[in-house]
Amino acid sequence: MRWFIGIFIAVAVAFIAACEEESAVWGGDSYYGKGNGYDWTANAAGIPEKKPSLDACSVEEVNLWILDTMWDMYLWYDHLATDIDFRGFAEPGDFLNTLKYPDADHFSYISKKEDHDNYYSGKYYGFGFSFRKLPDYVVYVTMVYPGSPADEGGMRRGQRIVAIDGKTVQEIEDQNLWGSVTSRPEDEKEIPIEYVVEENGEQKTLTLYADDVTTPSILKTATLDAGEKKVGYLMLKSFINSTNGELDAAFTKFKADGVTELVVDLRYNGGGLLNGSEHLASLITGGELKDKLFTRLTYNDKHQDYNSDYNFKDHSQSLGLQKVVFIATGGTASASEVVINGLKSYIEVAIIGDTTYGKPVGMNPMEHCDYTLVPITFKLANSEGYGDYYDGLPADCAAADDVTHDFGDPLEESLAAALAYLNDKSCPAAPVMQSWRPGELDIRTVPYRMGWVF
Repeated sequence: MRWFIGIFIAVAVAFIAACEEESAVWGGDSYYGKGNGYDWTANAAGIPEKKPSLDACSVEEVNLWILDTMWDMYLWYDHLATDIDFRGFAEPGDFLNTLKYPDADHFSYISKKEDHDNYYSGKYYGFGFSFRKLPDYVVYVTMVYPGSPADEGGMRRGQRIVAIDGKTVQEIEDQNLWGSVTSRPEDEKEIPIEYVVEENGEQKTLTLYADDVTTPSILKTATLDAGEKKVGYLMLKSFINSTNGELDAAFTKFKADGVTELVVDLRYNGGGLLNGSEHLASLITGGELKDKLFTRLTYNDKHQDYNSDYNFKDHSQSLGLQKVVFIATGGTASASEVVINGLKSYIEVAIIGDTTYGKPVGMNPMEHCDYTLVPITFKLANSEGYGDYYDGLPADCAAADDVTHDFGDPLEESLAAALAYLNDKSCPAAPVMQSWRPGELDIRTVPYRMGWVF
């Protein structure tokens, strides 16, 4: 059985709704009571002997569904607390956060179904850019989605933000105003936000209007001359519904250009669909790796029948490479790490930049009412059985995310280091700019977005 599985898996799994008459004994039809460790003698959570009758889609009813689902599918179900009642929470997310295994699970979440679906469609409301705060009130634009309001308004990676709506960066930081000065509710979308940015030593004012944003997976491709060699460069932001088609177009161009070496930039890629990981890895290799194991998914002991393998494929656009260099940061996570770990078993792989985030586990979305629950449900391992990288995959060469240069610019510090490594496996001096570490990640937005995206 092959589910449409990602690190966030786009599949609906049918589970028993928790809204039943108060006649069902818990042990009879609830995962919570089917031998999953709950001590009914002590009954620390004060669970009623019979399943209560609850209003459909109420917070308590959704929480009860979460409880049943987690006991059944959660990878760490044996670590679930048994003294937490599902009642008395304002939101399902609050209940889920108290239920998760705190030692390992920084990832499981629940969101409105519309928000979850929009993410994988590459859609959200905002401006279409991100920025990064450095010490001493220094803020740089790090990423701009092509065609977004920010792009059309003249915002570019490498611009330094000086002021927003008449307030300096220092004022915004000291008064904790970032949320208010960088957003506009949809009923005020006609009111612009003015950014004063500095570029090439000159200041200019950009007027941006919030609107619907459609995000591509690929932000930049380039074919670079490195002596007699052609080096392909690919900046991949996410693994979403459009990723595979975008990758096919990029690799078709690489192949036509005669690319023999490749740099894949995953510095801001927080993950996504697992079939996108498999597709990227297959486009890098192909050929003799066809049908060999790329990554293995292992579920909890109740669902070993769900275990499955993802294998390499050979596509007409596959480059058949024997080595590849990845640019990574602490924001490189999940499906991105799977690509790196899966390829390490077969070809020469180097990581330039910083240690990755460390998420060797995956999730199955499950729908109930207007919610999508996305719990950790399986662990991942490559063909050598390695998948224990909770501390991240270490970099072979340290390099900073040089936010003063655009993606694909050979002068950008991470790309310059990657090109040097491809040339003679040399590593540059220690980075001069601050690296992006996991402590700076904002994963409150759904699903598991990395960094600040507006």
